[in-house]
Amino acid sequence: MCIEALSFMACMEILDPERCERVNEIAEVDVWINDLVALPFEFFKRIIGSLRRQGMKEKYVTPIIVLYASNWILFSKRSAEIDSNSASMLQSILDLLALRGRGSRAVPMGFYFTLLSKSIELGLGNDNKAKLQDQRATLLQFAQVEGYLYPEKRSSDSSSISSSEEVIVMEEIFYGYVMSSASHTPSTSGSLVAELWNYYLSHIVSDPKMEPKRFTELLETTPISWRQSHDQLYRAINSFHQAHQDLNHDEKAAVCKYLNCQKLSQEACVEAVQNDMLPLRLIVEILFIQ
Repeated sequence: MCIEALSFMACMEILDPERCERVNEIAEVDVWINDLVALPFEFFKRIIGSLRRQGMKEKYVTPIIVLYASNWILFSKRSAEIDSNSASMLQSILDLLALRGRGSRAVPMGFYFTLLSKSIELGLGNDNKAKLQDQRATLLQFAQVEGYLYPEKRSSDSSSISSSEEVIVMEEIFYGYVMSSASHTPSTSGSLVAELWNYYLSHIVSDPKMEPKRFTELLETTPISWRQSHDQLYRAINSFHQAHQDLNHDEKAAVCKYLNCQKLSQEACVEAVQNDMLPLRLIVEILFIQ
């Protein structure tokens, strides 16, 4: 009865049209919601269940869960010590979140990537990570590059960061988007996703341990035909060249094989013709186009 009463009061507070609709805004002025997210998880879980039974919309319920996860797991000093309790709580929060349907739209894109990162850190099972990956793949065109998963640089690690779990997860998310597309023909959303992937590659290909073959594999994660502009593709290739200045002619040609000079902007062309890391054939082709 106490749980139902608290839930009813919460519904009245949030559903009042005179009040803010966003839970994080309410939290700034209402003590009750801060008290709610400070509760032990089992008690919090029961209140969330009651809120849903009383008909509260997921667009209100989900942000409360996001706030709770942020306080207890993601951005809290409590998570400094990684233990089985943290992993268990994160698992329970994932079960509590609506990862399908309209409720999933109330979860910020960056929050999903943060959940993925924490899932990797805590060693959660592949099933949980797969659910989060699938969710991100469906709305990938709305993501921000800054929120993506980036591998930590470890001086003691002799392997390439391209084999890190973070990069592999990102690769699977983008590949999942490609596979879920109705066709592999260029589209506005597809072009945007390919551009986002190029930006991501630009951040990770400076790893000197990445092999040319692996770089090419990463480029192929999204169809080359989706790239309406090749400016960012050129920058990713240039970043790879800068970190691998000992490439031979054949390796340079392999790395650049997807670069279409006719899809470069004037600014990129001016930069490219002065780039002595590019194969001579490409430089001549760019000069001819200009």
